[in-house]
Amino acid sequence: ASSAPARVDMLAPGLLLFAPSGMVVFSPTRVPAIAAAPRPRATIALQAADGDEALGLAYRTLGIAEDATYDEITEAHIELSERYVGDSPRLAALDDAMERVVNEIMRRRLRGEMRPKVADSPWDERPVQREMPWVPILIFLRKLISPPGFDYAKKVLPTMLFLAFVPWVAPRAAATAGLITYMCGFGFIYNRD
Repeated sequence: ASSAPARVDMLAPGLLLFAPSGMVVFSPTRVPAIAAAPRPRATIALQAADGDEALGLAYRTLGIAEDATYDEITEAHIELSERYVGDSPRLAALDDAMERVVNEIMRRRLRGEMRPKVADSPWDERPVQREMPWVPILIFLRKLISPPGFDYAKKVLPTMLFLAFVPWVAPRAAATAGLITYMCGFGFIYNRD
């Protein structure tokens, strides 16, 4: 009894084939092929049915709804495959049903009839725009160098004049008033629009 599978010769022009002795043989007319096992009856029933009927039968074989997600389909397939582990015709029917259902879902997606249902897609999120560290410094310098507008000067000038007048009224608070004036001046320049 030989352990090699049965071989069937099929016509094909000029292909390489491996002989049982391990030598590579060039055959211009014949190529050996593994004999196909007969297909189980359930798979044949799926193939015999027309498009919509076969698809409905595939959904019923897997026990899923027609709007099932890919995860639900694979989960049902795995669960049923584990249940019918020794029943090769039923396993072949399950594989064929899953293939039909997944192919139909992909066909509908490619035609644009359905969109993927994804809650959090990394492709929908926009990347965070990072600011370079020198940008705030450049903005501050631009504000420092450019003179303020007349409206802004009208808003800030009374406060600055009050702080400049404090040392004349209270000479002991001159250093504090000078420091406050200096800090307010930078704050007003930095925060203007």
